[in-house]
Amino acid sequence: MVYGIKDAPRDKYLWCTGYRFDKTKAGINCKPCYGKIKDKDDGNSVFTVMGEKDITVMQNGKSRGYSFSDDYEDAVRTFNIAVIVYETEYEDKLNKIKSAKIEVKK
Repeated sequence: MVYGIKDAPRDKYLWCTGYRFDKTKAGINCKPCYGKIKDKDDGNSVFTVMGEKDITVMQNGKSRGYSFSDDYEDAVRTFNIAVIVYETEYEDKLNKIKSAKIEVKK
């Protein structure tokens, strides 16, 4: 099952993944990692990756880029879908830019 930050269970091991691209770079580039949400409040939630490091998941616009899954396959599928969405969006923009070129007639 795939969850958003608001409905993800706390203190249960889950797969966290995220991908969001802004105008110049990946704002979130979190390949699937295993851990649990240790703090969950109205401002920021903290996801701890198997005791190694904490990832702060903000519950504002940036939280839309994160998802949480019970199993690895769902996490990978969700991550790949997010990447494909941004890839398609930017390919469309790039094609529009390329088509805007003006040829110089000789």
